[in-house]
Amino acid sequence: MKTTEGAWLPFMGAGLIGGVYGGIQNIGYQIGRNQGWNWWSFGGAVALGAIGGYLRKLWGIKQIPIKMTLAPATMGLRVVHGRVMTKYVQPRWDSFKSRYFRR
Repeated sequence: MKTTEGAWLPFMGAGLIGGVYGGIQNIGYQIGRNQGWNWWSFGGAVALGAIGGYLRKLWGIKQIPIKMTLAPATMGLRVVHGRVMTKYVQPRWDSFKSRYFRR
């Protein structure tokens, strides 16, 4: 008789690694935004990363080890993305909204 004990471990491990990866990306993004810490954003990123890791394992895609080795680089890219959003995109978006969408 075939046993299934421990068959769920790879899926939970993939979810855990995906959650850590999502958290690392969000930390980089929040550092780049140069604003206060937002637990909702961090929790959402961890939850979405965990779900994504679980689904990747469910679909048989084996990209999780590659992503974890690239995690420091993606954190740096998220810092740059946050800084660009804060410095260039957000002020222009706010002026556009105030000009065309007055209350």
